[in-house]
Amino acid sequence: FLDLDIQEIPSPFPRVKLWTGTDRLATTIGRPPAIVQGWGIRRGGKCILTGAGGRGKSTLLLQLACNLAAGMPLMGFGALSVNGPQRVAVLMSEDPLSEVKFRWERQMSALGCGSEVAQRLAFLDPQGARLSLGDDYGRQALFDALRLHRADVAILDPLVAIHDSDENSNAAMRWVLDRLSPLQEETGCTFVIAHH
Repeated sequence: FLDLDIQEIPSPFPRVKLWTGTDRLATTIGRPPAIVQGWGIRRGGKCILTGAGGRGKSTLLLQLACNLAAGMPLMGFGALSVNGPQRVAVLMSEDPLSEVKFRWERQMSALGCGSEVAQRLAFLDPQGARLSLGDDYGRQALFDALRLHRADVAILDPLVAIHDSDENSNAAMRWVLDRLSPLQEETGCTFVIAHH
């Protein structure tokens, strides 16, 4: 046994760091910066807006896009102040681009937003194709568009249009949402996703 070379066998399991309460108090791990105060929407996070179909989620998301790009409090509510103007990319998969344009222009006018706000907004047009997080090509096309716009926030509407997984399976939906994580980690992009 004295001449035996001892090698550590790597574990197939992930290492888990154990933090005591004292350790945590001594660390300076900060939270990601808030994009919207009061709601807790943070840089690099995910936010899911849920509601029954046909109840106005898409219209609400277009107003959120305008508010975020303008740096205006959400819905004019001061407690939901936006941490400066954000670059926002919008993918609306259920409505034709002409309808999205019509609604968006009306909201921009009603909110008094001008060309400086319009420059911070981008609308993704897959031109008849379907962008799916389930396939690498669709996910890469989405990521490339978001990088090109340098999006701080990406609004995806609705979730069901960008995947083919079983929405009744927590594991399948976790996989779908995890497909967004590489871009979040790389760029700090926050995703706001509509779900029926």
